[in-house]
Amino acid sequence: MANRPKQVAELIMAIDCDKLSFTWAVVRSTDLAYLLVDRNKYKLPANTPRGESLHWLYLEIQRLVREHSPDRAVLKRAELGGRGTEASLDHAELDGVVLAALGSTNVPSTSIKWATIASRLGQGRSREGAIKTVSEMTEFRGIPNSHLSPIAAAITG
Repeated sequence: MANRPKQVAELIMAIDCDKLSFTWAVVRSTDLAYLLVDRNKYKLPANTPRGESLHWLYLEIQRLVREHSPDRAVLKRAELGGRGTEASLDHAELDGVVLAALGSTNVPSTSIKWATIASRLGQGRSREGAIKTVSEMTEFRGIPNSHLSPIAAAITG
C-alpha cells in the first residue's frame, strides 16, 4: 500500500515529464489523509529552439517552487520504453533540467521510477495498477488519469 501519511503535515511537489511537456502536482500529506493542493500540465513552448524551451522549463520549475514552497520534491524519472530511443532521450533531457532547477532552489529532491511507485502501492510493477489505485483513493477521485502520475509519485516517493 502507499506510504501512510506523515504525522506532521508535509508539502510535496511531484513532477512527471515527457518529451514535450510536464505534469505536476502539489500534495499535502497529513496524519489523516492526503490533500491535493494544486496540479497542472504545461507544454513546452512550441516552435522554439530546444535550448530556449529547456530554459523556460528551468524557470517554470523555479517559479512553481517559489509559489508553493514544498518541503520536498519528487520526480517521476524517465525510463527506456517502447516509444524509441529519441523520445526517451528527450524525456531524460527534461528530467535533467527539472532536477537542476530543483537543485537551484535547495528543495530536497529525489526521483522514482514506475516499478517502485507500483510496488509501494501494492501493484507489483504495474503502472496501470498504480494509476488505478490512486484514481480510487477518495482524495483523488475524478482527476484525469493524465494528471495522476505525479500524484502517485508524491504519495510514494
